[in-house]
Amino acid sequence: MRDNKLQILQHSLGLDQYGEGMRNRNHFVTGPGGQDFKDCNALVGMGLMKDHGITGISGGDNVFTVTPAGIDYVALNSPVRPPAPKLTRSQLRYQEFFHNDGYDSFADFIGVETKCEWEPGKGYRFTEWRKRRTGPWKPTKKEAKVAYKELLKAERDERRLAA
Repeated sequence: MRDNKLQILQHSLGLDQYGEGMRNRNHFVTGPGGQDFKDCNALVGMGLMKDHGITGISGGDNVFTVTPAGIDYVALNSPVRPPAPKLTRSQLRYQEFFHNDGYDSFADFIGVETKCEWEPGKGYRFTEWRKRRTGPWKPTKKEAKVAYKELLKAERDERRLAA
């Protein structure tokens, strides 16, 4: 069977390309003359769909429904969904933030309130408001960010050694 016929069966049932979903419908509407109509008639011939003919609500097109044999066919012939990519701890935390309302930013979500300061003659530095942690002054914003991350890493390493 061509892929298009399997796709018609899946679509008729409200399923995705892997045959998964709510299965919240059972109909396919198509008019004569197109490839979908030919495929639906082939599915009728195979006993996987039933043609209910032209109905008033379908606007002059044929309405097809999937038979119990067609439902079984979809279950047996839909490809297996590939495994989801393995996410790092940081990626999982960002996904949690993405699906969680009520935060202005990712930094707010993880509880870090940092800002970048600039002063003439001194340069840039990053400051975290809650813990009153301040990075060293650096000539560029990029260097200030690197220095601040090194400060955070050093503190994290100290906590690990103390534990």
